[in-house]
Amino acid sequence: MEVCIFFAIIFFIGTYLLYRSKNERHFIIFLIRTKHFLNIINRLSRLSPRFWNFIGDLSIFISFSGLGAAYLSKYRRLNKNLSIILLLFGIIMIMLYSSGILLVIMLILLAIGVVSLDKIKSPVADFITSAVIMSAISLKMARLEMAILEGIFGLLVFIITPLVLHAIDISYGKTSLPGVSPILPGSEQGRIGFVVPGMNIFIPLGYGLVAIILLVIIHESSHGILARSNNINLKSTGLLTLGIIPIGAFVEPDEEEFRKSEGIRRMRVLAVGSISNLITAILSLFMFAFLILPSQCLIVEKSNSEIPPGTEVIAMTNKSIINYISATMANYIFTENLYNLSEFVGNGTLVLKTDDREFVLNSEELKGMLFSYKPRFRFELDIFGINVFSIIAGILFWTYFFNLNVGLVNLLPIVPFDGGKMTSELISSLNINKSVINVFTYAIILVCLIVILINALPLLDMIIEFISRMNYSIVLPI
Repeated sequence: MEVCIFFAIIFFIGTYLLYRSKNERHFIIFLIRTKHFLNIINRLSRLSPRFWNFIGDLSIFISFSGLGAAYLSKYRRLNKNLSIILLLFGIIMIMLYSSGILLVIMLILLAIGVVSLDKIKSPVADFITSAVIMSAISLKMARLEMAILEGIFGLLVFIITPLVLHAIDISYGKTSLPGVSPILPGSEQGRIGFVVPGMNIFIPLGYGLVAIILLVIIHESSHGILARSNNINLKSTGLLTLGIIPIGAFVEPDEEEFRKSEGIRRMRVLAVGSISNLITAILSLFMFAFLILPSQCLIVEKSNSEIPPGTEVIAMTNKSIINYISATMANYIFTENLYNLSEFVGNGTLVLKTDDREFVLNSEELKGMLFSYKPRFRFELDIFGINVFSIIAGILFWTYFFNLNVGLVNLLPIVPFDGGKMTSELISSLNINKSVINVFTYAIILVCLIVILINALPLLDMIIEFISRMNYSIVLPI
């Protein structure tokens, strides 16, 4: 309680000082502008404008797959970026499905095909080729129908499809969990941090702030670098705060220049933000997985056998019950993540090993036991009794969590997300009547909003239940 009061006092004093300053304010949300970081962004953008523009085109391709390739095809006269991208993803596809002499033959055919596409410069041919390549790659990770849709529409499929399926489950009463939920300040068991209502997720304050800071720096700096490499001036950089709490950062381009610039330049600037977040998420996940040892350590939380609660189980004979990466991730996400092992042994027995002995338990004994998972790290470095690599793993995990979710959500085809602006530009590039474009754009926005609202309905039920409990607690004593 004392800690909460201390932070509340600091928050109010800091917010009051910001209120007295000349920074732009919307209630208690402040935009703190500065020009200090513009030189850094300018220098980075000048290192290799061609490279940054390739990254921008790659971001468009990854975001929209076949449709993205059709869009880029209209700008083939500017560079060879689309040919390089098709070659790279074509090689990935071939390596996934062939080997030996067949691999060599397929690579030769790919090279011939890419050269031919560059000569004919046909958006339709580029669309079909890209859709086939991306569908084939996605088929290794998703069902056939989702892989085909991803090949056509891009990453949007991996966002919308789960939301649509969850909305159907909510509509038919199959689940009471929300499909979307905000991240809010909160506390649990005396710890201050962030909570996700309805999903039993708690994010420790330190990890959350570090992850958010990394997220916004990566996202906004990538926007800024691509803007400058495409000759769009920046007016300022800055920090977005809720009171004195940083909740975002921004790079402010010259809106007039941005609006008048060529479509491909605007698309590069918009697309690179989300893709840089998704790349950061992938890299963070790989580093996180590297830090976790492929060994199991379970803590006995509840027991009705001879093993006392608190015992560390370091091995299980002939059983690989828990995927250590998934278990470690679940351990970070969910506040109460307990395992019951009885279902894994059927009518048999399971040998649990501790540091000093072994226990042979049958399924009946295991039914009354609950275990929590304790990750083990590849490296050990203790400072004042704190495992440094445990902290690094926590930062990496929450960096992955925030960058993945924000990167995907930002691709949603609705304003104010970057995905909405990109979808509008993509549709506008089609040679069809403007009124048809407007109808199509509004239809997409309407469908997405309906799906999101249905996914948020369980949150409304939780709010109503919370209010009714408050009323009951107030009325009852009277």
